[in-house]
Amino acid sequence: MDDTTLDIADTALNRSAFGPAPGRSSKDPGRCPQIRILALISCGTRAILDVAWGGRLTGEGTLLRKLVRGGILRAGMLVLADRYFSGSSHVAAVRGVGADLIIRALPNRLLPVLQSLSDGSYLSHLPAANQLTPDLVARARARGVRPQRRGVRARQAAAMPIRVIRADITVIPEHGEPRSKPCILLTTLLDPVAAPARQIAELYAERWEAETGYADLKIHLSGSRNVLRSTTPNGVAQELYALLIVYQLVQIIRSRAARKDPDDAPVDPDRISFTVTLRALVRRIGRGTPLVLLDVFSEIWSSPRIERRGRTKTRERKGTLAYARAVRTMLLSRATYKITIRPRHPTGP
Repeated sequence: MDDTTLDIADTALNRSAFGPAPGRSSKDPGRCPQIRILALISCGTRAILDVAWGGRLTGEGTLLRKLVRGGILRAGMLVLADRYFSGSSHVAAVRGVGADLIIRALPNRLLPVLQSLSDGSYLSHLPAANQLTPDLVARARARGVRPQRRGVRARQAAAMPIRVIRADITVIPEHGEPRSKPCILLTTLLDPVAAPARQIAELYAERWEAETGYADLKIHLSGSRNVLRSTTPNGVAQELYALLIVYQLVQIIRSRAARKDPDDAPVDPDRISFTVTLRALVRRIGRGTPLVLLDVFSEIWSSPRIERRGRTKTRERKGTLAYARAVRTMLLSRATYKITIRPRHPTGP
């Protein structure tokens, strides 16, 4: 589960509906207004399970509640998310429908050690939010009661159990010195036997499939500098859904090609290129003849398989000063990664 923004046409109607363009100040507005989308993306296929969206200033919590109301989240799901979703209200919203979570937290976040576990993780609790949810606020106002913040005792009484994994992620590049970074993960999977700490830390790396999916959507499909051209909010909605439908179609074809590979056993969908699949579809749609999927699959199967390799790479945008500074200190090279689980004891750091 992750969010991103898309540029939309700069018109008075769009600014009124979705907010002004981002900028450094009111005198220096940005180029285009933006919309924010929050997607639930399958780690295995990068297919979108559901999407909630709104203006750029719409908070992740608001979009998360839309996803929950949509009914896609359910028991048996394991949701990976970034630290923006580590608040107790966000965790409670997902747990309320029975889904489990693995979420990254800030390295300096302190949570009490209630019980140390054999795999180096420990049980703790996540205090409830000190602010009532919008639903509870609305109920209080409907009764004519002023909504009150929760006190410390009420927050502790409503705390939910959580498991904490503290790990050091060491990047060992082909060129340059190794570097380590602390990582704290919170999970609602409380059993260290069913879900060992190391497996949880390794699994969390799959969260980056959402980033890859957004790259497919925003760069390979719509173009890195493209703007949704619709000049009205209804047109923006229509164009966004059309973009998501095409994205979903490409991912479905990609996954089916991976399952039906004629030369090998079914391969990981990660090894099938999104752009190869997209181009194969584009070449066969619009010819005036029925689309034959076997022809699309044949072109995909004749293309080389992708070989993912561990490498270090700055997250700064290419062409910016931040990117130029980063590449001087972080050389692009192959790398291996080492995970070290760091136990924490009640009296230790």
